[in-house]
Amino acid sequence: MSIIASVSSGHTFTEPSDNVTTADLNNMFEGASVAIPSPIALVDGGTGANTALAAAKALEVASRAAAWIEFNTAGSPAEVTLGTFPADSFAAIVQILVATAFDAGTTNEIRLGTAADPDGISVLEDVSTTGLKTPTRGIIVYSASALTLIAQFVESGGAATAGKALCAVTFLQVPTQP
Repeated sequence: MSIIASVSSGHTFTEPSDNVTTADLNNMFEGASVAIPSPIALVDGGTGANTALAAAKALEVASRAAAWIEFNTAGSPAEVTLGTFPADSFAAIVQILVATAFDAGTTNEIRLGTAADPDGISVLEDVSTTGLKTPTRGIIVYSASALTLIAQFVESGGAATAGKALCAVTFLQVPTQP
């Protein structure tokens, strides 16, 4: 369990199993000094010391949707759900970490998006080699409504016998578009 923030009152909260709300933070830590790790520490001049309310607002802003996809994941194309892209969010970082290279005969690619637009977050990215990939972005950068994000492994030229990758979208919740 990793600590996201600790406060001068001695309380801590962690991700995501604690399900701490803004109201919980305000009730527990009002007026306490909060130490927030970078990059969230950039709020209030980057001092890392904020009120509980400012800390709660900062922590609500950044989140991620992520999941592992493997060569033998069910479906054609193989598909996993990454999570929910909340309404009024901006896709800040899109990455694929290939832990085991995919080895289908001809094509080994992963795309990120939604059921309606499978490459809306990122277009097809080659995953035939290991390492961190920063795929070319799709057309979904901002969404005013919540979206369920998916990752799909697309193969051709024979079935893959190996391959595993972590797909992640880091997003920022932003003010509602006027």
